[in-house]
Amino acid sequence: MVRPFRFQAAWLAHDDFARVLEESWSRSTVIPVSLARLTEALKIWNKQVFGNIFRRKRTLTLKLRKLEVENEGNSSARSRALEESVRRDLEKTLWEEQLLWLQKSRACWINEGDRNIRFFHLSTLKRRRFNKIVALKNEDGVWVTDEFTLQSLARGFYVELYQVEAGAAASLPALFEKLDAVAGRDLDRGLTSIEVRQAVMDMGSLKAPGKDGYQPVLFQRCWSTIGEAFSQFVEGCFLDPVQIRLINETLLVLIPKRESPESIKQFRPIGLCNVVYKVLAKCLVNRIKPYMRRLVHPMQTSFVPGRHITDNIIIVQESL
Repeated sequence: MVRPFRFQAAWLAHDDFARVLEESWSRSTVIPVSLARLTEALKIWNKQVFGNIFRRKRTLTLKLRKLEVENEGNSSARSRALEESVRRDLEKTLWEEQLLWLQKSRACWINEGDRNIRFFHLSTLKRRRFNKIVALKNEDGVWVTDEFTLQSLARGFYVELYQVEAGAAASLPALFEKLDAVAGRDLDRGLTSIEVRQAVMDMGSLKAPGKDGYQPVLFQRCWSTIGEAFSQFVEGCFLDPVQIRLINETLLVLIPKRESPESIKQFRPIGLCNVVYKVLAKCLVNRIKPYMRRLVHPMQTSFVPGRHITDNIIIVQESL
């Protein structure tokens, strides 16, 4: 099985990354094409330049220990300078390793503290074991372990679950509030680069990537290079929705609802969208957010800041 491409946040800490991005990034093509070119360049660069972090860490650690022993006695200025250079390289490699495990663990850095590589490592292993599907029971209660059969079992379950029932598309009564013409024009105006940039910067840096393998951290850290083309593409999608088909590729992931799930019903499906698609959706949400109080009924607790689902529970208890 070919492993899918995944952008590594540790690459951003390498001195040569900016050069690779600048040389491979195309400002004259649409974002999906530019990202595809960057992906191929990063695969080659990772293999030829960046290399294996753990192997590099072991090599630098042994080299530093050797230099420290040699410099315990009389050492020359050149030898001490070499030792200091190796120490800086090792520190940088340790920082890259920390970013790697932080990204894999999906842990909250601020809450859990930094420089805690062991914690991030254990979090990653625990998450992998929790999410891995080894065996499930079919409708007859028989355990299934074959990979192809598991795939068919999952697909069949969700195809049946989400099929449209006859009469389900009946029209609803026109009881919804409507916005006036002024609000309609405000919602319909084209997006601006400021709105797009704000949506990008408000996203979690290391959220799960979509099919293209990129996370928001790349666009946030390299906005000076990527930002202009990125904004133009998102603005174009708003004006011409047909272009959305270029970025509307989603990975479906099954998240366990409980420890040691036994059936496909005990998983929750979620969609992992590409960053560009999520930014466009976030821009639309930010646009309509100020008008939600005018669209949502006062009894509805969702979608409006300041309201919570438990408010209804408290009101019912007070009423009783």
